[in-house]
Amino acid sequence: MKRTIALDCRMIGRSGIGRYVESILDQIISQDVEDFRFVLVGPYERLNSYVNRKNIVGVESYEIEPLSYRDTVEGARFFTRLSRKVDLIHFTHFNLPLFTPRNSVVTIHDLTPLILKDLFPVSKRFSLSLLMRLNKGRFKRFIAVSQSTKEDLVRLLGIPSEKIEVIYERVSCRLVSSKRILPEELQGKEFFLYVGNRKRHKNLDTAIKAFDTFFDDHPGWMFVIAGRKNAPRDYVDETLDAVRNRSCFIEYDGPSDEVLAGLYANTKAVVLLSLYEGFGLPVIEGFAFGKPAIVSNRSSLPEIVGEAGCTVNTDDLQSLRRALFRVAEEQIFYCGLCKAVQERFSFFDTYSEIARLKELYQAVLGHP
Repeated sequence: MKRTIALDCRMIGRSGIGRYVESILDQIISQDVEDFRFVLVGPYERLNSYVNRKNIVGVESYEIEPLSYRDTVEGARFFTRLSRKVDLIHFTHFNLPLFTPRNSVVTIHDLTPLILKDLFPVSKRFSLSLLMRLNKGRFKRFIAVSQSTKEDLVRLLGIPSEKIEVIYERVSCRLVSSKRILPEELQGKEFFLYVGNRKRHKNLDTAIKAFDTFFDDHPGWMFVIAGRKNAPRDYVDETLDAVRNRSCFIEYDGPSDEVLAGLYANTKAVVLLSLYEGFGLPVIEGFAFGKPAIVSNRSSLPEIVGEAGCTVNTDDLQSLRRALFRVAEEQIFYCGLCKAVQERFSFFDTYSEIARLKELYQAVLGHP
């Protein structure tokens, strides 16, 4: 008899976690998951297209705004009722109800607010810390998206190592298979690419300052910043106001998959200089298009990149500028990186995230 898993899809449609949810759904409806069937939890309008698809048996509509006070309080009642109808609930983010059902597992992508405390409001740090401490003993298992994140869970929250399973993320097949649209202003241009939100820990001000110096000697190149802008004006705007080579920086707010695919396919390299990353999905998205990465030497990024990019100390702008020059100018060096990208991506491309999730579900539930 098939077991029923309730999959938390409340964040679908949003960057980051939304990509993670979409990727899992794509794997569920395209593969044989054998012993399991899935009920999806989240906004009905976004999830309706999955109804009656392979391995999907229904949708539990949940329209409360994620990460809100109402989500935390009313979500506790909702998921308690749901837990009586399913065998297991898989929470896909730390936006948890006040008390989670005991028949549940959770994916933790990062603990950024607890590590870079000065960059996050007290309210966010407090809510994350409270929800994790209230519920850490209630979960059957934790899923960490990297070995680095697993180590943070052990170190910061005291979660036993044996309760944490590392399961890497996969690139969304819908992104790779999308039509590739390169905006007209980039056609014929050489450029580097950042993809992601513009939160402080993404360290975009450091990247912008390094590129401004790079553009003094490479005026025909560009740095593309592609991702959702959450405020009319932020620290990225303030940094861009002070650069000498403003025309070399271009921004896309919430680009479509087609535009993202076009950017990845035509960039020289993906740049991700975050002060902390739980995984670093844009890095392997770049790998999927054959592009190396320039990343900071922090948290999970060296683990994910391996030899398929340049790992730099972001406190050393000279080191960062040197990496940009080498990628742009040294053809033999760049070709070596691209070869390493093929080898590194072959690991992620053949990595079966859904198979590992099935193994975890089975380990938690045991045999029927």
